[in-house]
Amino acid sequence: MRSLFFLLLLLAANSSSAQKVLSVEEAAARVGDSVQFCGDVISFRYAVQETGKPTFFYFGNRFPNQVLTIVIWEKHRKNFSKRVELAYGNATICVRGRVQLVDGKPVVEVSSEDQIGVREEEDE
Repeated sequence: MRSLFFLLLLLAANSSSAQKVLSVEEAAARVGDSVQFCGDVISFRYAVQETGKPTFFYFGNRFPNQVLTIVIWEKHRKNFSKRVELAYGNATICVRGRVQLVDGKPVVEVSSEDQIGVREEEDE
């Protein structure tokens, strides 16, 4: 599934009418837009004590100085084949979604596995 996701992401990136794959910083600046971006997860947190039990993945810097956050709510965890913190924590991932401002910070909500994937290391 991940290989298919990255193949489709690559094809979309090479299409003249498709969305460009952005850096974390570029995506963070596109509030209100649907974006595709790739970046390193700097840190993450499964906030089981908070309402909705969100899992946060932070990019650019650790919380509270992160450049961009993705959030996966507890109700959406069933849409993933693996525990999300194990699958995506401390990885380089690519994400599709709409950038929103939450408490003044850019956030992308991810609700299904087809919006996110781990970038595989390329052999040189």
